[in-house]
Amino acid sequence: VLTCYIPSFPLALLARGEPDVLTHPVALLTPTERVLDASASARQGGVAVGQTARQARIACPDVDRRPADLLACEREFEALLALLDEYSNAVEPSEVGQAYLDLPSLRDADTTMVCQEVGRRIRHEFGAALTPALGCNHSKFTAQAAARHIHPGMMRVVKQTEQRPFLAPLSVKLLPFDTELL
Repeated sequence: VLTCYIPSFPLALLARGEPDVLTHPVALLTPTERVLDASASARQGGVAVGQTARQARIACPDVDRRPADLLACEREFEALLALLDEYSNAVEPSEVGQAYLDLPSLRDADTTMVCQEVGRRIRHEFGAALTPALGCNHSKFTAQAAARHIHPGMMRVVKQTEQRPFLAPLSVKLLPFDTELL
């Protein structure tokens, strides 16, 4: 399984058109005035996903609050899924900016080549701001963990024999459980 992960997809789309936008605190808001996504400097200032626009302004007075272009996000994510469909007949979207590709019959060397090609194609067709992080393993969970623990533009293939040592030091927050159960 290959996980293709583009962190902060809505912000990455904004940065594609405005490369300097992420150099200051920015919060993208939903139509209901909730924070959908926030830049690193906004998060450091106390802005969190799900806050109201007012809470974001209180937490970080310098935050630039902008409406998120949800239609553009949906359109670009659909285009990304169409590109990924060229590499697998089983593509499963997980969330905006993340999808799983089933690559069942590839050997390790072929998997690496396919991952590299997917990354190159995405950067070429969608721009550097939408550079993905790619994780690969025989399980979706480990592939996702690999993609989320590397920087965009990087790839991590976790062999089956490396799975336990790779996962052992990672936080339990990766598990798909609510806070109380964690």
